[in-house]
Amino acid sequence: MTRSLLPALGLSLALIVPAGAQTAEDTRRAVLDFGLIGVWAAQCEAPASGSNNHATYALSPSGMLSLTYDLGDNNKTHYAILQAKRAAGDRLELREKFLDSPGTLDLVIVKTNDRIRVWSSRRLDGDVLVKDGMIVGKRETSWLQRCR
Repeated sequence: MTRSLLPALGLSLALIVPAGAQTAEDTRRAVLDFGLIGVWAAQCEAPASGSNNHATYALSPSGMLSLTYDLGDNNKTHYAILQAKRAAGDRLELREKFLDSPGTLDLVIVKTNDRIRVWSSRRLDGDVLVKDGMIVGKRETSWLQRCR
């Protein structure tokens, strides 16, 4: 169930960065320059839920980048951000590894006016979850705003 909700959170497709081609510092700098660290939600004032996921991008003191999706009702999904690379000025390519189960995602996040949205997302096995901002077979991904 959690995996089916991931595309709604804005996960994206087509990470082009080859494994090992980037340093941890390059990844950290790309995430910081993009302004991704913080909490993001469609409705910040409303509690986390299946229809109002809260995405928290964090940088630990040791330099580890992570993402936690809070789906409400004590249902959270955790990721390590393995790689990040700026694409076009409004896009960030990420490679995220599930920490709760096996699997890795390549995605692209687009940012406009301090709102983010998953533009594309695919599993490393090639399974496409989001393409051109559309959850495959469903609807557009949600815009998330930075929560203060």
